[in-house]
Amino acid sequence: MIFLNTSETLARLGGALPPGHRLLGLAGELSAAACEAHSPGLAERLFSRKGNAAAATAEFGALGALGGPGLPPAAPATSSASAAADAFLLWFDPCPGRAAKCAEGCRQLVLDVPSGRYRAEYWDAAERRLAGVEIATAAPLVLGLPDPRAAYAILIAPLF
Repeated sequence: MIFLNTSETLARLGGALPPGHRLLGLAGELSAAACEAHSPGLAERLFSRKGNAAAATAEFGALGALGGPGLPPAAPATSSASAAADAFLLWFDPCPGRAAKCAEGCRQLVLDVPSGRYRAEYWDAAERRLAGVEIATAAPLVLGLPDPRAAYAILIAPLF
């Protein structure tokens, strides 16, 4: 597993989403919140060591800050980031560079988030479109990827 830092995650998302896409603005808010909360290694904290069968070459990056067991505290809410305070924006690519050895890909992604109900939006990076929406219960949060070999920007927000 290759864990991406904030700038690498922002770069992947910027290349996967069309200019002006609403998730790009959210990515900026979440990366600022991560800096304010001093939450390096968020991707490593979210990615569950149990249940994930992702290939050694898969890429995973995460933006956001959410309080809870084992996770960094949420950044103080500001007027611009208040809507994004509890959300995560993920980058997941099971086959970076479209590796030929990636025949199976990854059918599910398991995340260590606080218990609750979450909504996940899957944005297909190659097609630059919404590929699916899922409601799931955590902990852990088990997400079924629409296409096991596709790269995704994934928006995860708690349902209240």
